[in-house]
Amino acid sequence: MIEIEQRLIKQEHWPRKCPVSIIPRYITIHEMNTWQDAEACAKYAARSLDPSAAHIYVDECQAIQIIPLDRCAQACGDRDGSGNRESISIEICRSEAPGNLYYQAMANTIVLVKQLMDQLQIAPDHVVRHYDWTGANCPKRMLKEGLWSVFLRSLFDEKGGNV
Repeated sequence: MIEIEQRLIKQEHWPRKCPVSIIPRYITIHEMNTWQDAEACAKYAARSLDPSAAHIYVDECQAIQIIPLDRCAQACGDRDGSGNRESISIEICRSEAPGNLYYQAMANTIVLVKQLMDQLQIAPDHVVRHYDWTGANCPKRMLKEGLWSVFLRSLFDEKGGNV
């Protein structure tokens, strides 16, 4: 189990960052394309004037939530489509970091996704890539290294986030 640290954006920012309520039916996996950790990525997304943000940012040590799970996060780029309006968006951080930091972040993301699947009653076939909504090259490193099938298989692994 991975603890999700709650650092929700202020409600006054909801009209820009998470304008409508949702009932989550999907989990969408993204990557930040940076070496930075979840702390830096979550801070940046929360403070940015850009409406795009994910619900949760994950690295090798932590998971930080900035958008309530019952509000839309505008991270999928499909405007009023199911990506934004029916999906929990998770950003894997450290995709450009040296060493094993990315793989550790990916393993933590697997653990987190399994928790959310159980908590929200989301089926494994409703865990998707940002790519599946809009064709964006995201999660970029996971796609480049052919790790998506490994990620999906790991959701069925009883041991947790083995990558």
